[in-house]
Amino acid sequence: MLYFSQAKQDPDKIDLDQLKLLREFKQKTFPKARIENYSNQIEFRDKLWNHLEIQIRTLLAQENQSAGEAVGGTDLLFEFSDPLTGSRLGQKLSLHSNLLELPDIEELPDYEDENPLQPAEYNYFDRPNQNYYRQAAAFAIRQNFYRPVRFWLKNAGGIGARDVFAEVIVTSDDIDMSIGEFDPHEQPRPKGMLYGLSAKHLLSFERSGNIWTTQLDLGAIQPKREISPASTLMIGARKEGAVIITARIYADTLPEPVTRTLQIDWKISATRSSARKVLEKMNIQMPTRVSKRGT
Repeated sequence: MLYFSQAKQDPDKIDLDQLKLLREFKQKTFPKARIENYSNQIEFRDKLWNHLEIQIRTLLAQENQSAGEAVGGTDLLFEFSDPLTGSRLGQKLSLHSNLLELPDIEELPDYEDENPLQPAEYNYFDRPNQNYYRQAAAFAIRQNFYRPVRFWLKNAGGIGARDVFAEVIVTSDDIDMSIGEFDPHEQPRPKGMLYGLSAKHLLSFERSGNIWTTQLDLGAIQPKREISPASTLMIGARKEGAVIITARIYADTLPEPVTRTLQIDWKISATRSSARKVLEKMNIQMPTRVSKRGT
């Protein structure tokens, strides 16, 4: 297990040659070991504690198995689920990203309050968001690009599993993939400096090259029980190809982690449109008379 600090450093004190060597070492080591990043001592402590617990549990289970103790009976399935209902979808999906191009997005006017107040009369939450129309158009671009991916698990065996933990690794065949940079619940608002309140159901992730890693802490799964965690990955791609998702699943009743592999066949379409037309489809009405941007 290797842990790399991402704490802020004085740029003048960074040795660029050493940084280059560190990055090369990290890339070479990633396929052979657990690589993690941390930003502070608390995050390091939490990650190290969690990973040590997994390693100890795995070693104990292996010792029990070699001693002839019965540890079988847990069969954990891992598949895709419907992002809305959580129902089982299987081990393969076909998804697509639409590359929406809005060449006139920067020509959209500033948003203006229909009943403007004096600047001193506004508070932080009702101040007009001048960038609202442009933010809404940019939101539509991301909404066409990203697709939610949700997972489903079942204990198909006859023995319950505790401390179930899944390390999920996402890789792609050079499809220019992005993960987790779009929250569909954070829609722009015409007033206020903040976007709309988010459900915060996005999985956090770490990236090393074209390998993305996230984790699912699932607790206990009783025999024959199905679960579909509400957390999702938002994935988008700019080229067609395959996305491979590999899950290493740990549990107290497994002698060693089991591996499950899923695949997404990604398709691409492209659309060129007017930003105004897109806003109309989003039921965002723009005034017939608008002032020039920035005035």
